[in-house]
Parts: sequence; structure tokens; C-alpha cells
Amino acid sequence: MKDSKPFSLFFKPKKKNTRNPKRHYFFEEFYVAGYRHYDGHQLEETILEGKTVDFKREPKNPHDSKAVELFLGRKKLGYIPQTENKAIAKLLDQGVRVRGVIGKRNYDDRPNKKIKITPFKETTH
Repeated sequence: MKDSKPFSLFFKPKKKNTRNPKRHYFFEEFYVAGYRHYDGHQLEETILEGKTVDFKREPKNPHDSKAVELFLGRKKLGYIPQTENKAIAKLLDQGVRVRGVIGKRNYDDRPNKKIKITPFKETTH
């Protein structure tokens, strides 16, 4: 009679792919903070729904170490509100490209409710 190896009912799970884990980012829409203090009022004719807004970190901002500036071309529109900038600031600090799309504009409203931005993570293929 041959020696037989014990039969196991347990299987070792396959290793997960840790090299390129998929990450999904979900962001809340926000209104531009500080709009009246920057170039936005000069650009009201060119600020159109669907235009892309660039995000730039400003870690040395004296009021907010997580500050993220918003630009339409080279003109500064304002900032992501301090209450909503932490996750995006962290991603930008890690080198992830995050931008925004102008989703709503209302120049008859209060200065802090004039332009709504929808952020998105830019993907490269």
C-alpha cells in the first residue's frame, strides 16, 4: 500500500494585486470660496458651465494649510471652501491630478453662491 498525502479541504487564497489597486474617488460639489476677492468677476462672460477648472495646492496659506486654489486658465477664481478641501488637498499632495468642471453659475446670487464646481480625478490611459 502506497503512502498517501493527506487530503485538505482548505485552499490557500490567492494573493491580491497590491501593485495597482483600483481606487475610486467621490467628491462633493462646492461653491467657490473667496470669489469676490480674485479675478472671477472680471471673467464672468467667459465662465461657462462645462469649462474645466485647475486645482493648485497652496500649503503655505496663512489661513488654511490645506488650501486649494481654483484657476480658469491663468486667472484665479478663488478656493475650495475650507470645510471641503481636506481630501482633495491630500490627493494633490500625493501627485494625483484632480480638476473640476463648472456645473452652475448664478451671478445674481450672493458672492459665496455664484459658481458651483464639480471635482473629478483625472485619469491617464
